[in-house]
Amino acid sequence: MTITPVTTNIVQVPHLGGIEASTYMPAPYDASKPTLVLCNSFGTGADLYRHQYQNAELKNLVNLLAIELLGHGQTRAKVENFTYWDSAVMNLQVLDKLEIKGKVFVLGTSQGGWQTVRMALLAPEKVSDLCHESSRSKQLIVKSSRLRVSSLSGPRWTQKTNAQSNLAAGMQSKTSPGRLMAGQVTKAHQTSNPRKNSAIS
Repeated sequence: MTITPVTTNIVQVPHLGGIEASTYMPAPYDASKPTLVLCNSFGTGADLYRHQYQNAELKNLVNLLAIELLGHGQTRAKVENFTYWDSAVMNLQVLDKLEIKGKVFVLGTSQGGWQTVRMALLAPEKVSDLCHESSRSKQLIVKSSRLRVSSLSGPRWTQKTNAQSNLAAGMQSKTSPGRLMAGQVTKAHQTSNPRKNSAIS
């Protein structure tokens, strides 16, 4: 099966002396809806979430924004060395540059999950909720709790099961993996207490 790559757009942000951040939104930004930021796994790009881009139910609920992490896709930096923290800062600057307002949910697959935690630690007032598939991300959440970083007003931390993660990532499913994700976003969006069902204390 031939897969046509999505056409990404470059957003210039100042971190690391200037980064060309490669982004993709399947529909124009709607400020009346929350935004779901998609962070790709190692060796992939914005195409990883192509099933979600096609899911009408999900797109009716949220704005979808994929940001290709440093070292991936068409994202380019002027430096040779960078960290996951740099990708997190870049992602936050992209949100500012695109003037993304309101609630922001962040979903990461594998290493993308590492970025979601870092984004929340850097900007807890901006990130409303996390959804990740990465054992290392879970370890970072626990560590953050011990350091009392989690006491900052901000995200409700969520950990999906492996089955849910595989569906949400849309890796191999020919059905509609975005349907599950849409349900999760709806539940999170409607939760009045941001720490209800928290994975950490």
